[in-house]
Amino acid sequence: MTTQKNPQEDEDRILKALRKNPGLKDCFLEMIDIAEDPDRDQRLKLGDDAEDAVVEVIQKTGRKLLEEWTQRRSEQTAEEINQKPKHRPHGKKK
Repeated sequence: MTTQKNPQEDEDRILKALRKNPGLKDCFLEMIDIAEDPDRDQRLKLGDDAEDAVVEVIQKTGRKLLEEWTQRRSEQTAEEINQKPKHRPHGKKK
């Protein structure tokens, strides 16, 4: 993972990824809500509770990203297979 030197490029890249992955956007917004307004959720009485909530969202985000990656990879592999010519084994005709 490389970090861009230009902050604007980083922001553009993040926005593009969020637009492309609505589930990812939802997860980030959920983490922002936890961080910006911990009193919003009555379950978050302690720092440990907030930490657990953020970790849960991070795990959910990771699962979503891996599911999307798996789907893209599967589609890419299928496309590669369809583009290859059909293999015909060499041998004598009977």
